[in-house]
Amino acid sequence: MRAAEGTVAECPYDDCRSAITLPIRPWLCPMCGRKVRECTRCRGLSVGSARRCSRDGGCLWSPDEFWGMAGADAARTFHTPEATAWRAGAGAQFRRRQVRQAEPRPGARAGWSAPVLAGGALFAADGDGRLFALSTADLTPRWREEPFVTGGCDIYSGAPAAAGDLVYVGSPGGWLSGYDLESGAAQAQARVNCNVVAPLGVAGDLVFYAGANRNGGGCVGCADFRLRGAPAWERGDLDSPVAAGVAVAADVAAVLTQAGTLYAFDLEGASRWPPLRTGVPVYGSLALGVGEARAYFGDRDGRLHAVDLATGREAWSVQLGSLNLRGGPGLSDAGILVGSAGTPGQLYLVRREDGRLLRSFEVNGQLHVPPAISRDELFLADSKGFVYRARLDVPGAAPEVVFHWETGAITTAMAVGDGALYLATSDGALVALEPAG
Repeated sequence: MRAAEGTVAECPYDDCRSAITLPIRPWLCPMCGRKVRECTRCRGLSVGSARRCSRDGGCLWSPDEFWGMAGADAARTFHTPEATAWRAGAGAQFRRRQVRQAEPRPGARAGWSAPVLAGGALFAADGDGRLFALSTADLTPRWREEPFVTGGCDIYSGAPAAAGDLVYVGSPGGWLSGYDLESGAAQAQARVNCNVVAPLGVAGDLVFYAGANRNGGGCVGCADFRLRGAPAWERGDLDSPVAAGVAVAADVAAVLTQAGTLYAFDLEGASRWPPLRTGVPVYGSLALGVGEARAYFGDRDGRLHAVDLATGREAWSVQLGSLNLRGGPGLSDAGILVGSAGTPGQLYLVRREDGRLLRSFEVNGQLHVPPAISRDELFLADSKGFVYRARLDVPGAAPEVVFHWETGAITTAMAVGDGALYLATSDGALVALEPAG
């Protein structure tokens, strides 16, 4: 039987064991900051990659959420310690599986949104705005939804998000929709006063969205899908549009505008502190470090920023070259990883505590998309179609090319899980890469 709202459970980590009031939004212990899963059936808790609930040893997790949204999690760290690693040595051979978008309607764009993973399925929207659930085994469709009324998902900057039993998608026309993971049946739909072009974020039953308003500024909001998507709060007074999505950790929802202004709200929509304005445009993403309670982002001029989430003041900033830091940042145990849009591109690894540069690597093309980090493995994709892999637990290990897509670039954030790396190309392919043999 499912526990009532307000039930107090115990953090399952042996060195924490703090009291947690259910439901958890997002799935992080408020004391130790580590990921804790809540069983959707009985509200028992577990950690790591466990597939069974800790309460009574019985309930199955429904579903696994290894990379359920663009950025891996609600904090947009682009890092999942739980995903199945490739477990292939240097120089290993890799095979690919792919599916192409069907012939788009006249006026529609070719391509796919950033893919996400949940419950053994890959979810992505195509240029026609159709939402697909594809089997991770062979990329065959389980179901597809054609939301022509809502306008579908913006494939260039938007992405679906999966959590619990639903997958959510937003549209530039101002719609939020929730579909059943298994069947694709529509469960709820909401109209919002925001053109939703940024990736969605989910924490519990709360869906966070962002994008542009009709006056050319930015907007951010939250919808409660316990109430069939009814808007919980919305702010339409941001100084410019948002493309990177809302990042959520503990009791903070943060958003970064293209003008380089950082806003932070509590989960009820109240401002945590006055907006932090850097004055430099930002084209990369925003990541929240839960343990240290900081926000990280890079700007157009090559500077990486760390901001204290409690005060809104800059903890540190460091100059990493002079070119746009557009690829990331991603947060790993080894440090912060962020890529530049130079030619050739540079990947930087810096220390979280103070921004000290630890390592840098050169790649063939520009780094426009964030890294994907699985345990101690790093995956990169550049503007020339090269895909790289590196081991973060091997000192000095440089990225090696594992794949080259010769007819286009990798255009959206990647996803890693179920033993494969998933990516979308500029010429309309959705590709799964996995070790051969």
